[in-house]
Amino acid sequence: MEKLEHPLWIVEAVNAVLGPIVAAALAPFGFHLQGPEIIPNYIVMTILIVAAITVMCLLVRSRLSVEHPSRFQILLEDGVVMMNGMIEEWIGPGTGKRYLPLISALGLFILIGNYAAAPSRSGSTTTSKASGRTGSSTT
Repeated sequence: MEKLEHPLWIVEAVNAVLGPIVAAALAPFGFHLQGPEIIPNYIVMTILIVAAITVMCLLVRSRLSVEHPSRFQILLEDGVVMMNGMIEEWIGPGTGKRYLPLISALGLFILIGNYAAAPSRSGSTTTSKASGRTGSSTT
């Protein structure tokens, strides 16, 4: 059977660098991993998304100011107030501040994860089979 997806270069690079280390670290626990893909692609992409969100948050945090808020900071603050109001409306009064970090973090993670997968979906096997295209060009 043909392989339906192509390997991502970033996954291959991470497995080349960290794969042997992870395999050696898990061997004492009874996990004997072998092969070229020790770290699955979804784990690599999750780590990259979390790293991107962390860097983005650190950059935004360094530019926040109480005395002179920028337009972007005012937009973010209005978004937080809006999300807080929606959470309190959906879950109940007084719950917005409690669940806002969790819901916002999950929403941001899902949004970036969907955008990260968008380029790979443009030429997927399912799309090409549905439209009658194949991987090889015969023209």
